[in-house]
Order: sequence, then structure tokens, then C-alpha cells
Amino acid sequence: MPHIYVNGQLIHYKDHPAIGESDAPLANGIFARETGWKPTIILSHGFGMDHEMWAHQIEPLTMAGWRVITYDERGWGQTETFNSALFTYWDLANDLICLANELEIDHPVLGGMSQGGFISMRAVLSGFPVSGLVLIDTEGAALSGPEVFLFDALFEQALEHGLDGEVGETLASMLFASEFDGTGPWRDKWSARPVEEWRAAKTCLLERDDIHQKLSSLSDHEILVVHGEFDAAIPVSRGKNMAKELFGLKSIPFGDGYLYRFQPQSAEEVLSGGYFQKIFYLVNGAGHTANLEKPELVNPVLIDFLENIHGDPSLYKEMNFYSEADWDDLDRGKVIRQQEMMESIRRETEDQ
Repeated sequence: MPHIYVNGQLIHYKDHPAIGESDAPLANGIFARETGWKPTIILSHGFGMDHEMWAHQIEPLTMAGWRVITYDERGWGQTETFNSALFTYWDLANDLICLANELEIDHPVLGGMSQGGFISMRAVLSGFPVSGLVLIDTEGAALSGPEVFLFDALFEQALEHGLDGEVGETLASMLFASEFDGTGPWRDKWSARPVEEWRAAKTCLLERDDIHQKLSSLSDHEILVVHGEFDAAIPVSRGKNMAKELFGLKSIPFGDGYLYRFQPQSAEEVLSGGYFQKIFYLVNGAGHTANLEKPELVNPVLIDFLENIHGDPSLYKEMNFYSEADWDDLDRGKVIRQQEMMESIRRETEDQ
């Protein structure tokens, strides 16, 4: 298994090369659309997880022509940490930046679920240049005092009783929707690791700083926000608050079960580099791990977002939005609501 030594950590990672063509069919019948440039995607996992939480995204993305990097963060999976010193999400963001630099990856898309989102946002706030952000079940705010108390109490129970029984059930209920039937492998991973080894990661999670007031500085990036309908760890309302800050809007009139795409005002706005995708997607039936629980819903939205990253306008071949005449009728910030995203994507690909 490949490892890279950065910041005193032996980071375990997997490099999944692009194996498809621009018109390669995906398993669900959706075809990737032609673009001039496809940046590498680096995916950061959530607390209590590891790189395998992205297993359902690897094949669709690589078959559609993207190189994908997954890795294990400090304290998780097969990454080796040589000391027990505490760390912050800014340290983990620096690990991510160093990993990308070591692999000579230029302007990647950063994707993160929960704490992976904490890491990805901090990497961009640190000045790391990216082509886009995919933020799944995450937020910019710190935990409240009562939340810290409750999570700390849960950790102490885990130290005393382990994660095989009721404590493990509680953690699973926070991470997964009740209908998800794939909790077993993750609970096995938790039970196989001494709870004491979670301490530094737990402290990092509970004592994280609040960055929500800094999020508006990221509005000049392509951003996809995905949130599970039944997320118990980070409620949907907090995901919406994060999206509002990231999108630079005063309010977001989100309903339930829809995808909202904030459209450009004109074709010139896109071609001049002045337009950046802003998408919020609420995933029906998903908990805190939307991409793991509902890949059949998340993957088409993720691929559609990635296909429309225009990056350098000189490299971009095609925009898959509206004609210029249609754009003339749109106001900046107008919300286009699409009730059935998968059907919409299929219709678009059939028309091409």
C-alpha cells in the first residue's frame, strides 16, 4: 500500500487513475459529458471512517475520466502517526496540501465528508489553489458547549465499555440513517481499534475553531454542498447556514428533497471567468454519510457538478446550462429548482 511521509505522519493513500473516455457509459446509464479539462479529485473522509467510505464513488468517477485520490487522515485507517501529540484541522489541512504537493497535483477538486469538509475548507482558506469544493454533511461552525459535553461523555463511555454494544449503537445512529444496512463493516472497524487511539482525533473534533465568518471568502470557487435529510450529527439547518455563507447570499429558500442550482446571469459571465457553480443538494433518506448511504442519488449530482467546472476558460469547451437567450431571462442568484435530478441528467444526455 502506498504511503507518503508528510508532517511526521506516514499517510496512507490510494491513487485511482482515470480509466474512462469522455463518452464512457456509467453503470447507471448516465454518460459523462465532454469537457476540455478534468482536474484530479482528492477525497477526505469523516470522523470514525477511512478512505473506504468513498468506495461507491471511485468507479463512476474514474470511468468518467477523473483521477481520484483517497487517503486515511491522522488517527484513522492505515496512516501511521509516530506521536500522540494533539492536532487541529488546520494541521490536517496542511497534511492534505502536502500530500497534493508530493503527488504533484495542480488545482484539484477537494471533496470532504464531515471532518473531511472541515479539512478541505481550511486547506482553501490557507491559500491552497483548487478547481472546486465538494462538501458533504459538513459545516463551518464550532460545536456548542452542550454538544462538546455530550460527545465527551460518549467518548468516556466508549473508553469504559468499548464500541461493541450500546455506545457503538449510539455512534452509528449519529453517522447513519436508520434504514442504512451497511453499518456492520464500520462497527467492526471501530471495535478493532482501541478507543484510546481516538483521543487526539476526538479532541480535534470537539475543540475545532469556528470558521463560518470566513466562508464568504470562498465564494469565488465552484461549490457543491450535499446534505443528508436525516443527518443527526450536523442537522440540515446547519448545512444550509454554511451554504448561505459560501454562496454569499442573505437567505436560501430551500425546501425538502430538491437540488438548487444558482445560475449565471449571462454567457459572458461564464466565459469571463466571473461565474462559479453554487449547488445545494438535499439527499432524501440519507443520514450523515450521504455519499456512502445513497450513492445512486449523490453520484449523478457529483458528476454533473464536475462536468460543469469550467476552470480556465481557454480550456473549457462546453457549458451544459442554457442558451444565451435563456440566460438573458435569468437574474443573478435566481434559484432553479430541479425535482428529479437523475431524470434531468438523463434527459440532458439523451438530447446531446
